[in-house]
Amino acid sequence: MTISDIKQNLSITTVLAHYGLSVNGNNRMCCPFHDDKKPSMEVFPKSDTVFCFSSNCEVHGKPIDVIDFVMHQEKLSKHEAILKCKSLLGATGGVGASAVAQAQPVVSEKSRIKTMTAVFAHFQKSFAQSKAAQAYMQNRGLERIQEVGFHDGTLSKPLRAGLEALGITSAWGRGCVIFPLKNAQGEIVSFYGRSISNNGDQRHFYSKDRKGLYPAYPDLQGTKYLVLTESVIDAASFPVDDAATAVLALYGTNGLTPAHKQLVVQMPHLEEIYLFFDGDDAGRKALKSRADELWKVWMHGSSATTQTISSVPTPEGEDVNSLLVAYGEVVEASDEPSIFQHLLSQKTVLYSGGGTASTPGTTAPPAPNFKFDTSNPAKLALETVNARYQLQGKPKPELESMKVTLFIYPASGAGSTKSRHKVDLFEDRQIEKVAREASEKLFISFELLLMDLNSLADQLEAHRDQQLTELADAKSKLSAPTLVPPGLRKECMALLRSSDLMAKLNEQIGACGVVGEEMNRLLLFCVASSYKMPDTLHAIVQGSSGSGKSHLLNVILKLMPEEGAMDVTRITDRSLYNYGKYDLCNKLFVLQDLDGLSEEALLSFRELISYGKLASSTTTQDLQGRNSGGVKEVYGPVASMAATTQTEVYEDNENRCFTLAVNEGEAQTKAITDYMNACAAGTVIKSQQLATQELLQNCVRLLRPYEVVNPYATQLSLPGEVKNPRRLHSLYQSLVKQITLLHQFQRKRDAHGRLVATTSDLHWANEILFETIILRIDELDGSLRQFFEQLKNYCFDQGVKQEFSRREVRHKFRIENTR
Repeated sequence: MTISDIKQNLSITTVLAHYGLSVNGNNRMCCPFHDDKKPSMEVFPKSDTVFCFSSNCEVHGKPIDVIDFVMHQEKLSKHEAILKCKSLLGATGGVGASAVAQAQPVVSEKSRIKTMTAVFAHFQKSFAQSKAAQAYMQNRGLERIQEVGFHDGTLSKPLRAGLEALGITSAWGRGCVIFPLKNAQGEIVSFYGRSISNNGDQRHFYSKDRKGLYPAYPDLQGTKYLVLTESVIDAASFPVDDAATAVLALYGTNGLTPAHKQLVVQMPHLEEIYLFFDGDDAGRKALKSRADELWKVWMHGSSATTQTISSVPTPEGEDVNSLLVAYGEVVEASDEPSIFQHLLSQKTVLYSGGGTASTPGTTAPPAPNFKFDTSNPAKLALETVNARYQLQGKPKPELESMKVTLFIYPASGAGSTKSRHKVDLFEDRQIEKVAREASEKLFISFELLLMDLNSLADQLEAHRDQQLTELADAKSKLSAPTLVPPGLRKECMALLRSSDLMAKLNEQIGACGVVGEEMNRLLLFCVASSYKMPDTLHAIVQGSSGSGKSHLLNVILKLMPEEGAMDVTRITDRSLYNYGKYDLCNKLFVLQDLDGLSEEALLSFRELISYGKLASSTTTQDLQGRNSGGVKEVYGPVASMAATTQTEVYEDNENRCFTLAVNEGEAQTKAITDYMNACAAGTVIKSQQLATQELLQNCVRLLRPYEVVNPYATQLSLPGEVKNPRRLHSLYQSLVKQITLLHQFQRKRDAHGRLVATTSDLHWANEILFETIILRIDELDGSLRQFFEQLKNYCFDQGVKQEFSRREVRHKFRIENTR
C-alpha cells in the first residue's frame, strides 16, 4: 500500500475518532499539539487535513494530513506513522494493499446514470416506508420535497454490485435521507446523504466522484437571479416563486465547483447572484472568497450587460433551513413578505458592473510608503518616510469639512521639535499654509509635506466613510426584525393556540414576579402588547410611594421585546418633537413617573397618544443657508404605560388611558413580603423567571397586526354613571380588539380577512375592566377608596366606633402626617 493509497482511503474524521477527538459545528476543535483553550484547529474533511491557526503551535503554518497527524499525535517517525495508518485502515475496513492494487473496472457514464437512477428509485420506496425519515424531513420543514430517498440498508444484490462498480460501498449513506445531484440533462449522476441521527461531524455524505448540481441545472435562457446556498438542505428549503429565479447548493463553504462557475458563464441574462450563506463565522468568512471566484469568472466569460453579486444578511446563528422552520407557518398566515423576501431586500452589494471588469466598492489600500494607524481613535496617526502626523481628539464626522488638531513630528524622532496646527484638511489653502510653516520649523521639504497632508486627508476621509457605513449597518441591524429561535417557536405557538390563553398568560406573568394584581397585570400586558397594532392602548398606574407600581410596570416591560420598548424616567418640554420621523412609530413608551412633568411635556405626551402624531412649526434652513418656516413631524402610534403617586391626574391625560389602582391592602402587603422572603431564601428560581420572560417576549414577536371586527359591538353599553363615557367606550372596544389579536392563531376571519371577536373575548374584557369601570364611577380615586374602605372596617370591627382622632388613624394605618 502506497502513501497516496493511505491518504485516499483513510479519512481525517476516522483518525480523529480513533483518538477520541470531537469537532464542533464550525469544524473547529481544540488543537491536541499545544495548550489550547479556545478551538484553534480547523478540520477540512474534503481534503482530509487539519490546520492550526495558533502561532504558539508546533504545526502552525501548514496543513497536516492523516499521516502527519498520527506522527505528531504519537511522537512517531514518518515510517512508524505510515505503519500506524495502515493498521487503522485494516481496523476500519479500509482498502487493503491488494484491494488498492486491483484496478477498478471502467464504467461508462451511461451505465453510471442507469445505476444511480435505479438505486435512487429504491431509496424513494424506502423513504415512503420509513416514518423516521419522513419525521426528519417534516421537522426540517421539507415535507413538500418530492425527490428524496432514504437508505435503510436494504439494497438488492444487483444494486449493490452496480454501486460497487462505481467505487461506492453498500454501507455508504446508510441511515441518511438521500438527495440526487443531476447533470445538465436532468439525469442523476451523484448522491448527497444527510444523516437523520445528527451524530457529530458524521452528518454529510457525498458519493464517490461527486458531480452534478442540486436541485437541478436551471434554465440557461430564462434565469435572471441565482441564489447560492451553503448546503443541499438549505437549497431545498429556499422557496422559488418565479421562473426567473433559481437556487443551487454549494457543497459547503469551500464547495464552489467548476460546474457552478461554468453555469454562471453560460447564462446570458443572469443579472444578480445572491450568496445566502449561514449566519456564522465560517459563512461570513467564505462570502468574500466565493464572491471573488465568481466575479473573476463571470466578468471575463459572460455576455450579460449588468452583473451584481450580493450577500444576504442571514441573522446570527441561523441558516436558510432554520429560517424556514421558524417562519414558514407564520408567513403563510400573513400578508407581509416572507422572511426570505425581507432578507433579500436587505442585501449588501459585493460586486457590481457590466460590460468591462469592475472592482468591489472597497477602500483602496494605502500606498506602500506610509501607514495609517487607527488603533487609538483619539490619536489617529499617519507615518511616512518624511514625518509623523498625529491627530489629537476624535475628528467630528462633518461631511462638509475636516477640521482637526494636527501635530507634525520629524520622521527620525530626534529632539522634541513638533509643529502644531488647527486646520481644515478640505481647504487647499490651509493645507499649503500648514506645509509651509512646518517646513520652516522642521526643515522638511514643502513639497513632501504637502503630498503627505493630501494623503492624510484622503485616508481620514476614507476612515470617516467607513465609520459612517459601520454606524448605518449597526442601525439597520437594530431596526431589523428579531427572529424567534426555532427551539422556542413551537413552545410559543403552543401557548398562543391554547384554549385558556388568558389564564395561562396571567399565570406566566405572576411567575415573573408580579404578586397578586391579577386583573391589573393582565390589563397591563394587553396594553403593552398593543404597541404593534393599529389601535394602541394606554394605562396609568396610581399608588402611593413604595406601593409597588413601578415594580408592576417594570415586570410587564421586561415581558415585551427589547426592540419594541422605550423606557424613560422623564420627558423634557421639547424632547418628543426632536425624535426622527418614525423613531416612535409602533413603540411601547414607558414613563416611570408622571409626577413633576411640565404642562408642555404633558401636552406633547397627550397629543402623541391621542392622535399618533406630533407636528411642530419650526425654523429650518435651505441649501443656501436661508431661514424659512417648516413643519417637524414625529409619527406614532405608540402604546404607553405610566406611573404616578398623584391622586388626581390632569383630566385630558387621564381620560385617554385605563386607570389602575395598586392594591395597598394588608393581605397584598403580606403576599409581597412572603414573595420577597422566598426570593431571599432561594426558592424562587431566577433562571426560570428569565426563561418565562423570553417565552412571552417571543410570543409577542409572533403577533401580527390585523383588523378586528366585533359582531357584538351593537349590544354593548357602559353604566350611565361613568365619567367621559365616550372615551371609556372607545377604550373598552380597543381592549376587546387587543384580546382578539392575542388569540389571532385561534380566531376565524371573515371574507375580508379580518379577525372576528368572540364572546370569550368580551368576557375577558369585562373581567379585566371591572375595577377600572368602578373607578370611573366612584367619586374617590383608587388609593383614597382603599383607605376609606379600611377606615370603615376599622370603625365597625367591634360594634360601631363613632369617634376617632386623626392621630389614632395615622398610627393604625401607618400614614405619614402630610397625608
